[in-house]
Amino acid sequence: MAPAAHSTPISVLLPTALVERRRLMEKLRANRHRRLVLVSAQPAYDDILAFYGRVFQEQAADIETIAVTAGAPDAARAGIARKEGFPLVVPAELPVDLAHAAALLLRLCQAVQGATPPLKAAAAAIRSAIDDNRLNPVEMLEARRDENPERFATLAAELDVPLEVLAFFADESLAPSLVAGHWREDAARDQGYCPVCGSAPALGVLEEDGRRFLICSVCRQRWRVRRVRCTACGQTDAQKLYYIYSEEEPAYRIDACDVCRHYVKTVDRRRLARPFYPPWSRCSPFTWTWWPPKTS
Repeated sequence: MAPAAHSTPISVLLPTALVERRRLMEKLRANRHRRLVLVSAQPAYDDILAFYGRVFQEQAADIETIAVTAGAPDAARAGIARKEGFPLVVPAELPVDLAHAAALLLRLCQAVQGATPPLKAAAAAIRSAIDDNRLNPVEMLEARRDENPERFATLAAELDVPLEVLAFFADESLAPSLVAGHWREDAARDQGYCPVCGSAPALGVLEEDGRRFLICSVCRQRWRVRRVRCTACGQTDAQKLYYIYSEEEPAYRIDACDVCRHYVKTVDRRRLARPFYPPWSRCSPFTWTWWPPKTS
């Protein structure tokens, strides 16, 4: 059953690609300062932070020349989608510059100095398969964007690369196109899936004023939701919802539901003592190392 329509009129923002690119570039270029702050707080992670810094810098360079523009969705279809609480499009309809994404994939595979052993091994396997014409990078990226899990899992098996590691390289390669080339919904949608592409959230955020937002795992859309609500099943009984966190990193918590057993990783900015950069928080090696617990 579709979620109930929001009582407040919802309008879609259609900024130019230039505005979106400038916004993303500012965030990516600010990453160097953020990385230095994180290094000072967690010096043991200097190498892996340097790796992610290179990833974000490669994305910033890519966004400047990317050939994708956000056009207006079909007005009739968009109107029905907002009224019924459906996403505007499916991921396969998101405009992506696959040529740039494939080129970025190769650059990311070359930026693995300081990365974890699984990432280094996967990067070597991907580069070798592309060089030997055993892997078409565009086909792999399309399978990931289109949410074709069977095809993507087959490619991971053929490469002998862990599925989640191959997904990391694909997601980070697609990110600049997906951010620069899709439509934005500038309103609250109290639902657990992205209002633009319908994908699940990668991260939750509690802002300093207490408002709660979710960030899409695919197109990086950000939308506001209720504080007391399961993002998976819609449960609103506070007695059945809870959160847990580590005393070492109290700003990074798990919002969980006792009914459906789903959870979402959340950053509580009210307890965050350093700059907030969503892509880093999503893939940070130390923010959620304690989850899931080793015992049930």
